[in-house]
Amino acid sequence: MKKLKFSLIGQMLLLAKSHLSTGLVFMILFLFTVSMYGPAYNVIFGTCGFLGYFLTIYQSANNAYLDDKKTISPLTPYAAKGFVLPLLLTAFSLVIVLLYKFAWAYGAVSEKAVEMWAVPLQILARLWTVPYHPFLGMDGGKLSLIGYIIIFLTPFIASGLGYFAAYKGFDLNEKIHGIAYEKKNKSDKSEF
Repeated sequence: MKKLKFSLIGQMLLLAKSHLSTGLVFMILFLFTVSMYGPAYNVIFGTCGFLGYFLTIYQSANNAYLDDKKTISPLTPYAAKGFVLPLLLTAFSLVIVLLYKFAWAYGAVSEKAVEMWAVPLQILARLWTVPYHPFLGMDGGKLSLIGYIIIFLTPFIASGLGYFAAYKGFDLNEKIHGIAYEKKNKSDKSEF
């Protein structure tokens, strides 16, 4: 695992791993909360999933810069590298979207996947997109325009921002920790 973070392909794979781990977490959350299914649930779950996904990709790219900066790394950091890192993730997403479209074009009859090979492709597409699935309009082989934007642009935006922020010395975790710690200290002092 340590050698992965010191190669470009390895960092791309780590970004895809971040995508998968976020998907797994939100799939488990979805299974535990599916009884609350409804319009409000979709908005809340989709928003939390999208933010969690965005921040996971952001942090993964941020960590890639920190690894590039180490003296043992053969990679040189450059500001636009954050937009290169999600290329493999986007390729995986493209393949999964094409498989999803194929399954519904050739394995479905009247809004139901009937072919045995089409069902696993439908499940794979659902698992791949679970953090932000409520916003995709992914139903019956269709994917809305906003769905394409979320699937294909979000990794580039999150990764680009994460890598560039680290490149410029901005640490989001430190800022959040500073705000939370400062508020906690203020509230502790006011009690006395």
